[in-house]
Amino acid sequence: MQKKILIVDENNEVRDLFHKSMSLLSYSLHYATDGFQAMHSYALHKHDLVILDITLPGNVSGLDVCKMIKHSKLHQTKIILLSGLTQREHVAYAVEAGADLYVNKPLNPTRMIKKIRQLLKTTPAMPATKTVAQNDKL
Repeated sequence: MQKKILIVDENNEVRDLFHKSMSLLSYSLHYATDGFQAMHSYALHKHDLVILDITLPGNVSGLDVCKMIKHSKLHQTKIILLSGLTQREHVAYAVEAGADLYVNKPLNPTRMIKKIRQLLKTTPAMPATKTVAQNDKL
């Protein structure tokens, strides 16, 4: 079955980068521009992976979305938080919210695809070890 990935970022360039990098792979890609759209899409599609920016427009941040998904009954969803912020406390907030991976912008498409494949290979019977990339420049 095709894995479903939700990409949440207000920046068109970031969404386009994911689309161009991943459109030929066997993933079903969905997009959102804010936290509210992300939660609505997640409720409809129950994505296997959610990739989202920490800072989103509106009242629902990327951290809020991460917490809501990780505290839901479908907590097996993997989450990658993206950010241009490099302060250690932001990494700590991401881990506390339940993110499986924290990636600093700017993104490297090849490395990002590798990380995505690694996360999606993890089965529910073998939970992923929490991974944090602090200054990996992915």
